[in-house]
Amino acid sequence: MKTKITFWTCLLLLFIGCFFSRNSLTLAEDPKKLAILSFTMNADRDLTFLQNGIMDMLGSRLAWKDRVEVIEKGAVKKIAH
Repeated sequence: MKTKITFWTCLLLLFIGCFFSRNSLTLAEDPKKLAILSFTMNADRDLTFLQNGIMDMLGSRLAWKDRVEVIEKGAVKKIAH
């Protein structure tokens, strides 16, 4: 279980690092779109509030004006499910 979490955390950090390390400073470029996918919380009690909070925090922290646009959570859920 811990190995699975570590794997996904490393993969996410690698993706974020590669995404932001690019040196494209052109102003005419359209902002990149980022979708935050839902994930499963494996716990003995219902932690849906924490799952939603993490998704909201990721969306607010990864948004970057004129560079990165986070796709609305409702639109992502509609497409993913």
